[in-house]
Amino acid sequence: MTDFSFSKDEILRRKKRIDQLFKEGSSFFVYPCKVYWLITPLDTSHPAQVMFIAGKKNFRHAVDRNRIRRQIRETYRLQKHQLYDYLNGIERQCLLCIIYTAKTPPQRGEMDRKINTIFKRLFFEINRNLNNPPAILST
Repeated sequence: MTDFSFSKDEILRRKKRIDQLFKEGSSFFVYPCKVYWLITPLDTSHPAQVMFIAGKKNFRHAVDRNRIRRQIRETYRLQKHQLYDYLNGIERQCLLCIIYTAKTPPQRGEMDRKINTIFKRLFFEINRNLNNPPAILST
């Protein structure tokens, strides 16, 4: 049976991990979301930790930002099993940051399709990164 819960351990909170994600991670854009990601060795019970951001620049009221984050979180919660199955197969952990960049609030069906597209793109990027690891610069 698929677990559709979303626990506190699955939320990316630690400043050290967030800084690592933005410093060492990669990114791509699937309108209306900018996605930052980083593959790390599996060191927690959950194969993915994620954070959601809706900017104050586009949505001045906290109520609007909270609603957008809640909608994205719910869509992610229902579809995360795809990501977990993939990450468990390669025995890695993924740090994710999904930033909502559009100027209008999302529609429910739109976010379902976009999260699915984000996962497909993420799988492609991870495969490309694992097959061609970045060269280490030696001095």
